[in-house]
This record gives sequence, structure tokens and C-alpha cells, in this order.
Amino acid sequence: PRGIAYISYNTEPGFASRRIVRDFLQMHVDATDPDQKVEQVRQMLRWLRSSTSEDTNEGRMVRGTCERMMAAPPSYLLHGLLAEHNHPLYLRDFLAEAAEAELGYLGDADFGSMLAENLHPNAQKGLESAPGGFIEHEQIQDFLCGRAFRRSLLVHHDVTPERSIPWERASKLWISGRPRLLAGRIEDSDEARFDADGVVFTTDDPVL
Repeated sequence: PRGIAYISYNTEPGFASRRIVRDFLQMHVDATDPDQKVEQVRQMLRWLRSSTSEDTNEGRMVRGTCERMMAAPPSYLLHGLLAEHNHPLYLRDFLAEAAEAELGYLGDADFGSMLAENLHPNAQKGLESAPGGFIEHEQIQDFLCGRAFRRSLLVHHDVTPERSIPWERASKLWISGRPRLLAGRIEDSDEARFDADGVVFTTDDPVL
């Protein structure tokens, strides 16, 4: 009764730009073998990126989408982008369907994506005065960042989530990630600077 369900899915409004690329690939990729299909998808992505203009908003949007998809793992290309049944939902619509199944929203597995601190300062101020609660504000954030993918955590509808995280609770947790080294050397005891999905931090702890 106290379990947590994890559901990942494509979401609007960000998937709109991916839909253009998805439709193009569905028309031109005919391989059936998974490995060959991934290779053909990446070839077409490279061609589409190099064939669109940097001088128009539409061209830049397609180019950017191709670049993101070229870096995506094969599992997403096959079972996410090109899945036969692919019906992106707005967060509020997804949660409405979850409510019908007597499930409530805990949050997103990508915790940082829920933080308004990651938005433009003007967006942060706007959210402070925007009507609605936690879910409505997350839906607004999806528009502000063009979010295309979510990893929602659901609980039973009669559970009241405690979303505040006191530092005492967080200090007992282990943290994992795949940060990219920006400056310094991991082997040295001096400070090194890392980028973890846009969050830059500095540490002199070799274990971290």
C-alpha cells in the first residue's frame, strides 16, 4: 500500500518538435532488424540535420532535435521515438488518467526538473504569483522548458506526499550520477569542476 509506481512517457508540449522528426523517420526508415534500424535512423538523422537551414527558426528547431536524438540511446530510438503506439500527454492529462485509477502524484524521478530555481529569473517570479498549486506550476514549467519526456512517480490516492526535503534527511542519502569533468584532474586532491546535466559543481573529494 505504500509502494511507488514509476512511469516514463513522452509528454507535450516538447514532443511537438520531435514529432516532425519522428514522422520523417517513419516514412524513410524501413529496416526491421533492431541494430540495422538504429543505424539507419542515425544516418537519416545526420542527413536531416545537415540538410536543414540554420537561418530559420524552423530549421534550427529541426537541427536541434536531430542532435538530441543522435545522442539518444538505441532503446529510446526504438521504443520511445519510433514506438508504434506513441501518444504524448500533457502532465495534467496524464494525472487525470492516473486519478481515475486511484493514483496520486508524488513528483518526478528527475528531482531537479521540478525546481523553479533552474528556470529563467522572470519565470521564477511569474510562478510565484501564478494561480494553482504544485501540479499546475509543474505544467507551466513544461511549457517554459519545452519538456518532451517525463518520469512520473505515483502513489495511492489516499497517501499525502511530503515533498519538503530537510537537509537532515538528504544527508543520509547516497547520490549517483554521470557528471562530465570540466576542469581539474580526478586523480589530484585539488578541486575539480563537473557538469551534471546542466548543474555545475566543484569538489575536492576524490570519492565523489
